[in-house]
Amino acid sequence: MRIVFIGHSVAVKHCIEELQVTHHEVVALYTHPKEDHQRDLDIYKQRDDLFGKYGYDVFRLTDDFGIPVIEYNDLKDPKWISSIQEYQPDLICTIGCRDILTEAFIESFKTVINLHPYYLPFFRGAGIDTWMILQGQSGKEQHATCHFITPRIDAGKVIATLPYLIPTTAKPIDIFKVRMDTLGPLLIKAVEILESGKTDFEEQKESDSVYYPRLRTLRDGKILFNKWGGKEIELFVRAFSYPYEGAWAEVNGNKYHFHSCTFEPHDDTHPFAIGIVYRKSDAEIRVFVKDGTVILGKIERDGAPISGRSIKLGKRILAL
Repeated sequence: MRIVFIGHSVAVKHCIEELQVTHHEVVALYTHPKEDHQRDLDIYKQRDDLFGKYGYDVFRLTDDFGIPVIEYNDLKDPKWISSIQEYQPDLICTIGCRDILTEAFIESFKTVINLHPYYLPFFRGAGIDTWMILQGQSGKEQHATCHFITPRIDAGKVIATLPYLIPTTAKPIDIFKVRMDTLGPLLIKAVEILESGKTDFEEQKESDSVYYPRLRTLRDGKILFNKWGGKEIELFVRAFSYPYEGAWAEVNGNKYHFHSCTFEPHDDTHPFAIGIVYRKSDAEIRVFVKDGTVILGKIERDGAPISGRSIKLGKRILAL
């Protein structure tokens, strides 16, 4: 097969590496404009110690594999359909594509599929790593899904799935790495099924579908010390942790982000004490919550690590 990828992320590289030992040929990658990659590239650079080889810039594909990388503006524009058709692809495969493909686009090619790193129809949409932690999926088996693309997001018939395990204490960066490693083998499995001539593919059960909204840490990552219990806060901090900015709260007009949290339960906290910093050290602060104490560490302000002693003892740390 001649394959054109549309999208971005290190999973594109992994798929190409998997395909190199097959008779299939990747002939091009189409991706959104380079300036729109910059936020991701900045995060990769800032968190290089976390991303390492997973912080891959897809514009390196030409040097690394000799594959042309083409920036597009809008796949609804017929000129981009014509551009892709010039590569005479047998298969269009999207990975992290930021466009919703139209029926006109889909019907212009023989086969158009998507690699979705979560189990469909239960985890549709984007930004699911944080949601999976919040929804109690840590320590459980998850499935990446390859499906045909339809105009409805993540709703096409399922071609193949492949399981992976979410680490018990996973942060979003941990789930990201595991699912990136899964998509290459999933594509190989899906391509083999497509080549077999199979036609009776499974419809997704719409009554099981859930679309999760994309989360933004700086908007959605507020810790509500006066409303949540310690376990809820502990889970929330982990869900918004690396590679994101970290769950946050404000003290005296300063916004502090936290990347670690543990909970010590006790039942003698008076409501007045909730949100009070009652002990601190270089590495952490201790804060009363309604059912105990949360110990918050790996503290950052404006993207830089700070000492726990920067937060004054006795101050109330609330994000309302």
